[in-house]
Amino acid sequence: MKCGNDKKGIMRYKDAGVNIDAGTESVQRIKKLVRSTFTRNVLTDIGGFGALFDGSLKGYREPVLVSSCDGVGTKLKVALMAKQHGTVGPDLVNHCGFIVGVVEKKKLITGRNIKPGDAVIGLSTNGLQTNGYSLARKILFEKCRYQTNTYLPEIKSTVGEALLKVHPSFLGPVSPLMDKGLIKGMAHITGGGFLDNIPRVLPEKCGVEISLGSWPVLPIFDLLQKKGNVPLDDMYRTFNMGIGFVMIVAERDVNETLKMLKKFKTFKPYVIGRVVKGAKKVVLK
Repeated sequence: MKCGNDKKGIMRYKDAGVNIDAGTESVQRIKKLVRSTFTRNVLTDIGGFGALFDGSLKGYREPVLVSSCDGVGTKLKVALMAKQHGTVGPDLVNHCGFIVGVVEKKKLITGRNIKPGDAVIGLSTNGLQTNGYSLARKILFEKCRYQTNTYLPEIKSTVGEALLKVHPSFLGPVSPLMDKGLIKGMAHITGGGFLDNIPRVLPEKCGVEISLGSWPVLPIFDLLQKKGNVPLDDMYRTFNMGIGFVMIVAERDVNETLKMLKKFKTFKPYVIGRVVKGAKKVVLK
């Protein structure tokens, strides 16, 4: 078969599925909606190569811009396997596919005030959130040969349902605690699990001891450990083990913190450990 410059077979970009005119029209249609989100600090209209924003913010003495970018990783592969894409959007939002915020400099939570004796409080989560999926897929789909629609009595759901549980947002329970100044440091238990994420907020000469058994480990993690014969340290460095978010508070503030957190029925708070003097690392006990 010849492939040449046959003038009768002219091909354009839209023949490959991309219609630039339609894209331009879409931008024109959404301009009004986008402009409705602008504040006086927005200096450019939609359509430029770069957006401009005036950094002098009313009401802030020392504004600090904070940005973070992350994704759902290979959880997307599970969504493709299950042909279920409705969870990906909420995952991206709740895990911050991309986020920019502003905070008063004096209100930054950096962990610098953490000291031995402080309590470590964990918030429960509903599943893997968005990390550990490469190992989970290897165990469940390659080693065990399960399908996304395989029902497992041990977890009382199909494999797909368990792996695609939507990553929860911890903003609701955490925000009031920040407003009251109760949180000294906090860590989202993402890739790296307990062992890599908690040390990121610890000052020098402070470590954390995690008390195993102080919260219920979700059945999906028991299943993964058993089926994959995964060492304990690897489990706590890969998965969240049922604790999606960790906060460090002063011992004197534990009761008030727990009382505030218990108002949120979606999450259960647990005192899961203590800050100790020593190396900047997490020890499982």
